[in-house]
Amino acid sequence: MHYRFSQPIMVLAFEDNHQIAVSVPAGQIVDVIGPAENDGRFLLLNVNDQPFHAFASDLADGIEQILAR
Repeated sequence: MHYRFSQPIMVLAFEDNHQIAVSVPAGQIVDVIGPAENDGRFLLLNVNDQPFHAFASDLADGIEQILAR
């Protein structure tokens, strides 16, 4: 499903077994893939063809569903 951030949000990238916090600006369109495998607090997102994790609670009020990308 395609969503647009209505406010900036911090997401986590995973590189070389390290977590890196990345800021995603308001207006960014993302695909919400689903729950992260190892931790139910996170959702897996696809932002510009790159995978990220975001807290599900952060997304509850900060995104709006859109029909087309």
